[in-house]
Amino acid sequence: MVDRKAGCSLCRTSIRFSVPEFEGYRVCSNCDLTWSTEEDSGNLQADWENDYYGRTDIVQFHEARRSGIEAIVTRLTAVCPGRGRLLDVGTGIGLLMRVAALAGWEVEGVEPSARAAQSARSLTGAIVYNEFLENLRLGAHRYDAITALDTLRFVPDPLAFLQAARNLLRPGGVLLLRDVNRQALRRTRWFWNGSLSMNRTRRGFDQAQWFSPKSFRYAFSLIGLEGWLEPSPFFVERISAGGRIGSFSKRAISRASSLAYALSAQRIILSPNLLAFGRAPNEKSLGTSAIETR
Repeated sequence: MVDRKAGCSLCRTSIRFSVPEFEGYRVCSNCDLTWSTEEDSGNLQADWENDYYGRTDIVQFHEARRSGIEAIVTRLTAVCPGRGRLLDVGTGIGLLMRVAALAGWEVEGVEPSARAAQSARSLTGAIVYNEFLENLRLGAHRYDAITALDTLRFVPDPLAFLQAARNLLRPGGVLLLRDVNRQALRRTRWFWNGSLSMNRTRRGFDQAQWFSPKSFRYAFSLIGLEGWLEPSPFFVERISAGGRIGSFSKRAISRASSLAYALSAQRIILSPNLLAFGRAPNEKSLGTSAIETR
């Protein structure tokens, strides 16, 4: 388990080499990760089961998020046209699994909430492991693609999570992460209202860390993947308080971000969310690089 009060939850650099970001969070000077210094609760799995997927409004929220998932699966299939076996981590009620299966993937899932895992099984008819990825004991090099949408910022040990995913990838396989672009939101202080774990135990669905483009690239270098970043498609359904106006605004921001990305030769990412792709080398030896801790 990561000692969050001692140092960065990704690269393990001492907290002495970090600066405060906002209450309860620090920014690592080495990898640029923003991480929470709050201790994890004693039962993160129960947090997801009882206090997250136990809420009807949360389930309805996830059921409505379709457009972005379809666009993400389309993009993944373009990167991996041969398709193959896909593992969706933090699959929730299984919507990505269903969309991917319809696109020709052979799908499995991982979900710590028992009720969400059962919903995903019912929706897809596929295997869904009711566990955390880091605790699974699956054979190495099983999957052609592993996806984790809006999951990495919640895991207690992001390095252990990424190493577990890396071990499951076949040579040439792709890890696809979708998460918040911390760099784009760094000056947007209003965004954090109501979303921080201030001076208390961190529950499973409280943000444990936030990745910037630099920290995503650093993470891929640690686990030996060739990585690249893209703007993430938006979820544009009218499921937020903004309704029609919110949906229109999301579409406008998405188009502006895509245009900036294209005109800058894929260097500028303005999107508040990122797609981070990491491809395993096409070789039999799949070792990871060593971590140097200050």
